Amino acid sequence: DEKSNEIIICISASKYPDKTDEFAEEQLGIKITRHSGRNLLVEGQIVDRNKFFKYFSHEENIKLSLFISRPQDMPWLLASKRVTHVITFETVIKNYPKFYTVLHEIVDPTHFLALVCRKGACIEPEKWTAQNKPLIASEHVHHVTRFLEQMDIKLDKYHLDKITGSSEGFLV
Repeated sequence: DEKSNEIIICISASKYPDKTDEFAEEQLGIKITRHSGRNLLVEGQIVDRNKFFKYFSHEENIKLSLFISRPQDMPWLLASKRVTHVITFETVIKNYPKFYTVLHEIVDPTHFLALVCRKGACIEPEKWTAQNKPLIASEHVHHVTRFLEQMDIKLDKYHLDKITGSSEGFLV
């Protein structure tokens, strides 16, 4: 691979932009400027070189570019080398095969994953069988699978469907 002097960071246009911008500035030393309306033009400026150099090149003539994307497209963009880095929530990237390295992450206590069911329904994994499987729909299949494994629930006892987009509005 040829070494490039350009760092291309993929960020989300609309999924928690305030949290992305805050993380970029406070943790990475990059100030993100977003233009009003539906404008997809975003600009990044290195405002704290010490923070920036902890994670990126020390070259003075480095070019910093920001690229707007939907969260579900970020893994493909990173794996195919269309971008060099992504700033996103762990559930976006960790739901895919491990082709990445986490350079820095912080815990955000305001976002939680939840297992939910219809009101009045009871989740009783001990009653699940290969013939009586619940259908679980999830945007974050990796995390749900890991959660169920930690509860010692075997893969043959449930069916897991991957859905994308606004999964929080979809219940089975």
